Amino acid sequence: MKHVTCCIFMSSLAAAESMEAAVEAGADGGSLGRVAADAGVGSFAEDGMATLHGTAFASDDAWRMLLEGRMRLRMLDRGPDEPALRREDWDEPSDFAHILRDFTIEDELAPEGRFEIHVGEHDGATVGHGTIVRDYTNAVDPDHLHAGASVRIEHPWYGFEALVDDVTGPRLVAARASGHPVEEHLSVGATAAFDLWAPESVRENLDGTRSIDGARNLETYGRTLTMVGGDLDVRVADDAVAFTPYVDGNLHFGLGAGLHAGGLVEITPASARLALRGEYRLGSDGYIPAYADALYDLTRLQFTLAAPERDPATQRAAADAGGFGGHGFLAEASVEAKRMKLAGGFSRRPGPEGNLLGVRLDVPTGRRVVVGARWLHRAIGQTPGLEGAVVGAGVRVMLSKAIYATSDYARLFLLDPSGVFAPIHVATIGVGGMLSF
Repeated sequence: MKHVTCCIFMSSLAAAESMEAAVEAGADGGSLGRVAADAGVGSFAEDGMATLHGTAFASDDAWRMLLEGRMRLRMLDRGPDEPALRREDWDEPSDFAHILRDFTIEDELAPEGRFEIHVGEHDGATVGHGTIVRDYTNAVDPDHLHAGASVRIEHPWYGFEALVDDVTGPRLVAARASGHPVEEHLSVGATAAFDLWAPESVRENLDGTRSIDGARNLETYGRTLTMVGGDLDVRVADDAVAFTPYVDGNLHFGLGAGLHAGGLVEITPASARLALRGEYRLGSDGYIPAYADALYDLTRLQFTLAAPERDPATQRAAADAGGFGGHGFLAEASVEAKRMKLAGGFSRRPGPEGNLLGVRLDVPTGRRVVVGARWLHRAIGQTPGLEGAVVGAGVRVMLSKAIYATSDYARLFLLDPSGVFAPIHVATIGVGGMLSF
C-alpha cells in the first residue's frame, strides 16, 4: 500500500536530483551516469564556512546508485585549537556510510511480484499504513547522518517489508508481513518494530548539564522498546480510481495501545497519480501514534523541540508519563507527475507538541533547473513563529552544458553545549561542474 511522504532531510536537492536522473534514464531506456562537484561559501550555525561538495550517480534498467559527500571548512570565527575541517561531519562510521546516499535494486519477482532492496538514506520510510513507523528519515540530525537499509516484496498473494535505520549500528528495526487471501483486494498484516536502545533518561554531569560523548552523542540510559500491531485493509479499484479503507491496532509494550481507522483514495490518470488519505486515531494515555516519525532521531532524545526549556525528557519518558490519551486524526494529499512531486499533510494528537504539518516539493524540471524543498513544522499553532520548524530548500540551475550554480538553506536542530537540541541555520551558495555519460 503506497503512502504520502512529508519528510525533511539534510540535502533537499538530493531527492530531486536523483528523481531527475532516474526520469532521464527511464526516458533513454538504458543506463545513465553523472558526476558533479561544486565549491561554495556560506554559514553553519554561527560559523562562516567554505564547502566542497561532490556527487556521482549511475543507473541501469534495474538499479540506481547515488554517492554524495560534503566537506565544510571554517573560514571565520575559528578558534586557535580548532581545525579548519568541521570534524563533527566525519567522526563516526555512520558519517562515512552516509556517502552511499542511495543504492536501489528493483526487479520482477517470478511469477507476478516485484521486489525492491534499498541501502542509503531513508527519505520518508513508512512501514505498512504508517501507524508505527511513518515518514522516518535518518538524516535529520546534521551531526549524525546514517545509511540504512530496507527491503520490500509485493506479490498478489503476499507482501513483506522491513527497514533498519543505520547499517553501522542499528537502533530502529521494523518489519511487516501480509497475506492477501483474496489476491490484491484483501490484505491482513502484522507489524513488529523495535527501538533497540530507547532512551529513558540522559546522563547528567556534576554541573547538571546533559552528558555528551566525544562524537557529540547524548549519553543515555535506556532499554529495548517493542511495538507490535495487526492490520486489515480492503482495496476496491477500477481502471483509474482505487479506494482502500483500513484499520490498525497497535500495542507499545509498557506504554499503551491505540486504534487507527482510515482510508486512501488513489486516482491515476495517464502519467500522474493523486492520493488522498484520512485517518482517525484513538489511543490510551501513553500511546503516541506514528511513534517513529520524520523527527524521531531527535525526539527519541528530546521529545519537546519547540520549547526544550519546558521539558527535555526523552520520547519514551514522555510516553511513560502519559497525557496522550484520546482522539486524533491525520489528513494527507499528494500529487506525482513525471517531473514533479508535491505532498502535504497535517496530523493532531493529544499531548505536548501534538500538531504536525509537513510539506514536500521535488521539481526536477529537466537538466536546466532542479528544485527541492521540505517544511516540517512541529507544534504549529501551539508555539509562536517557526519555533518547532525544520526547513530545507535548494535549487540548481545549469548555466551552460557543464557549469551550474547551486544554493541551499536549512533550519535544523543541533545539540548545543548544554546537551539540548536548539535550532540553527545553514546556508550555502556555490558554483560547480557536471559531466554526464
